[in-house]
Amino acid sequence: MIDKPLFGATIILLLMGLLMSYSLSAYTVIQHGFSDTHFFIRQLIAVSIGVSLIIILSKLDPDRWFKPIGVVIFLLFLFILLIMPFLSDNLVRSVG
Repeated sequence: MIDKPLFGATIILLLMGLLMSYSLSAYTVIQHGFSDTHFFIRQLIAVSIGVSLIIILSKLDPDRWFKPIGVVIFLLFLFILLIMPFLSDNLVRSVG
């Protein structure tokens, strides 16, 4: 079952992020020659995927599914973390 106050707060924050991505990306859009709504659409796709996952995961029985799903997600990200030093520079950007 979805925790309605938490879900509502999450939706408000996501909508604020969408608004910010639409209003603050004008300089980058002009500099790189993207369409006016390029970053907004990318953010909207990510928000849609995230909200869908929130709704799907909230319907699962935690006692039955969270441990196996958690182990799979942990192993997947551990694998990604371990192979990052061997990936090409255009896939992984170094910080600094």
